[in-house]
Formats: sequence, structure tokens, C-alpha cells
Amino acid sequence: MKKRMLILSVLLLALTVGCGAQADTTVTEENAEITENVEENEEDSENASGDDEAELPVAEEDRDSADASDDDTVADNPEEAVVEESEEEEAVVEEPEAEEPAVEEPVVEEPVVEESVTEEPASGPENYVAEYRVEEGYLAPDFTATLLDGSVVNLSDYQGAPVILNFWATWCGPCCSEMPAFQQLTDEYGAGLTVLAVNCGESATAVQSFVNANGYTFPIALDTNYAISSLYPTNGIPYTIVIDEYGVIRHITVGASTADAMYNHYKECLQNL
Repeated sequence: MKKRMLILSVLLLALTVGCGAQADTTVTEENAEITENVEENEEDSENASGDDEAELPVAEEDRDSADASDDDTVADNPEEAVVEESEEEEAVVEEPEAEEPAVEEPVVEEPVVEESVTEEPASGPENYVAEYRVEEGYLAPDFTATLLDGSVVNLSDYQGAPVILNFWATWCGPCCSEMPAFQQLTDEYGAGLTVLAVNCGESATAVQSFVNANGYTFPIALDTNYAISSLYPTNGIPYTIVIDEYGVIRHITVGASTADAMYNHYKECLQNL
């Protein structure tokens, strides 16, 4: 476009010179040189612009190839990228929370309360209650007594053999009537039986006189203050208790009959132990 306008300008100048005056050849030559120079400059500028335009795609291609090479580098080394991410994750390590020390609660020991246990015989019998009570099937309450001869004994001293415990008095007719049965059982059983007759409230002199008159040999205890009788309360005498070899009450008899009848009665009781 510029080239055409330049040519037109030259033509117009030539026409103007031709119409007004004769053109100088020098000027014409100079114009021609100018024209040639202008044409050369235009060609150079076109070539330069053409070169620049040709170089632009190359630069863009270079940038694309550079970006592609970067992408290829990342794509070619995926493991390195993963390793870098894992290293970053490992770099962040959460510190464990400090655990508070466990506080042990004090153990309160309960006091041991020892229960009172009634001592049982070494080899106890069947069907009895290990409790001291004047009742069949219970242990006979123990006591200490002074005998007519002055010796002191405990009821428990006679364990190991059956015991006939009799409460009596010289003024009691039934008591006196059954006394021969106790002497007969003593003679028959010997060491295998103990008859302990507890006199209730009388003096030693009165009791000794009665024993000497009848010739009784079994032990007779004195209970002048009724201490023993209070352990074995009863509504009347004679009051007789048959105790087995373990100290357990097996039979209780209140009252009495003839000596023969009472002998047979107590012997049957002994046989049922």
C-alpha cells in the first residue's frame, strides 16, 4: 500500500513539473534514486516484518514445547512426586497427648468381725444343734459343781460317755423312790455311764446322812444356792436329763415312778443314743 502511494506521489510530481516548467534531469535522477531507496526500504521492512512474523510461531512453539517438556518431566517421574508428597506428610508428625498418671483409689479394708462360734465336739453326732439350751437336740449347758466328797467337777469332764443328770432333794418322795434305779445302772454300766445327782438347796450334812443310810456310790453334787438349777429350770423335781457322749441332750424326764419302772425307762433311753 505504501509503495503504491509513493508511486502515485511521484507521478503527480512529474505531472506538475511537466505542466509548469521543464523538469531538471538531476532532480529526476534524484527522485528516481529516492524512489529506489524508498522501494528498497519498503522491501527491507516487508522482509523484516515477514521475518518477525515467521519467528513468532517459532517462539510460541518453543514455549509450548517447554511447557510440554515440563509436563512430560512430571509425567515421567510420578513416583518422585508421590515421594515428595509423602515426605511432606511425614514431616507433619502429631505429638502424642501426654497421658495423665492413673490415680489409684485407696482400698479400704473392712474390719474382720469374728463371730462367736460354739465349740463342737471332736466328732459330733448327727441331728443336733450346736447351741447350749435345755432342750432335746441341743448341747447341755456346762457348769462347775462341788461334790459331796469335796471335789470340784465340770459337766464337760464326763464327755466321752453318756451322763444321767438328776435334780433331786431328800424331802421329795418320787426323787427318793427312783434312786435305787440310778445305783443299779451305775453298777451295770460301770465306767460306761455317769450318774450325777444334783441336790437342790440342802446342806451337806443332810445330804451325807441320806447317802450313808442308803449306800449310794454315784457322784452327788451340792447346789445349796441353786446356781446349777437356774441353768436347768423346771416346774418340779425329780428332773432327769439323759446326755449322750458328745454332750447333747437326748431325753428329758420330769417326775418319777417306782425304781424298776425308772430303771427300764432310763435303760431304754441309753440304748437309743
